[in-house]
Amino acid sequence: MVNAKLKSCVAARLRNCRKSMIEQSLDGLIVVDPLDVSYLTGFGGEDSVLVVTAKRKVLVTDSRYTVQARQECPGLLLHIRKGRINEAVALTLQRFFKNKRKPPVVGIEADNITVSEFHTYRKIIGKGLKSVNPLVTPLRQRKDDYEITQIRKAIRVAQDAMTQTVELMKIGMSEIELSARLEYEMTCRGSIGTAFPTIVAAGARAAQPHAIPGKSRLRKNQSILFDWGARINGYRSDLTRCFVTGRIRPVFADAYKWVLEAQTSAIAEVREGNPLAQVDRAAREVLKRSPFPVYGHGTGHGLGLFIHEYPRLYPQTPGTLQDGMVITIEPGIYLPGQFGIRIEDDVLVTKKGPKVLSSLAKDLDSVKL
Repeated sequence: MVNAKLKSCVAARLRNCRKSMIEQSLDGLIVVDPLDVSYLTGFGGEDSVLVVTAKRKVLVTDSRYTVQARQECPGLLLHIRKGRINEAVALTLQRFFKNKRKPPVVGIEADNITVSEFHTYRKIIGKGLKSVNPLVTPLRQRKDDYEITQIRKAIRVAQDAMTQTVELMKIGMSEIELSARLEYEMTCRGSIGTAFPTIVAAGARAAQPHAIPGKSRLRKNQSILFDWGARINGYRSDLTRCFVTGRIRPVFADAYKWVLEAQTSAIAEVREGNPLAQVDRAAREVLKRSPFPVYGHGTGHGLGLFIHEYPRLYPQTPGTLQDGMVITIEPGIYLPGQFGIRIEDDVLVTKKGPKVLSSLAKDLDSVKL
């Protein structure tokens, strides 16, 4: 049974998409990114393209997804292709515009297609096809009620899984074992896969922001960093926490306090209308006062159907925060050969200020195992 809230939200998303089409003087739009297709239909399959016009929309798919599409998108017109997908898309457009006197202007987002694919489509569809600026991606930045609910669920699953994993953590377990346990616990709680490849890094390996779990084993009086997320109904969570098995070294405790202050300062700047760069700057300014190096990655990013959505929080990022965005805030300190620290939470942007959706403890006392 299709979720009524999702059905209502999908209808609103499609209306907004059509408004954007009018602004770009488009008669039709070819949506090729699977996440954009899902956003506008609720369909969770792959290898499918959505064709949108002022009054119609049709999902061009194949026999592998017929049943799935009918279950997830009842009432959506389907074109079950037997040949190449671009030929099926062209045929769909021809049927839609067969009585139109002037050749239709059909857009396809440049960011989601290769040059070769564009020329292939254009060879079949004709000169009416044009490359356009993203239409759907900007819409996806602001989350509706259904999306926020799913992200909350993904956060809850991720947090509960981590709580259980920490209880089962023992000296001698490898990064790979801990990663597998954490992912297993998320799966048991309903996560379909993970939000992204789980990061588990012990000791000095945590100084690599995107360390791949390996055979390194957890030792006494050692720090360990987890960066993980669950995926619920396509929506993702993204969290980072650090722990120490036993005694916390003074240098680690000092660095941790600076990272926590940097994150707190950045979160305080999360409010509709504030410049994206201002949020990033708030975190970096704190660490510039510290004896530690300032991290080189962004302070955060958008979150939703994809793990790294827009907006991105960097020093020179243009634009402002908008009500309904869900972003991560994740400053860090990395000391090669010693340790790495990053604290990450998922935050909803509102007109009144930040609403932190994640709730795992992150004070220094919570770090010690």
